[in-house]
Amino acid sequence: MKNIATFSIIGFDPVTKELGIAVQSKFLGVGAVVRGQKQV
Repeated sequence: MKNIATFSIIGFDPVTKELGIAVQSKFLGVGAVVRGQKQV
C-alpha cells in the first residue's frame, strides 16, 4: 500500500480576525483541486 501524504494547516489571528489556510502535497498542482475562498 502506497502512502499518500497531503497536509493542511489553518491559522487564525484573533486580533486582526485574519484566517490563513495552506495545503502541502506530494502531487504537483494540488492548488488546482483545493477549494479556495476569497475575502469579500
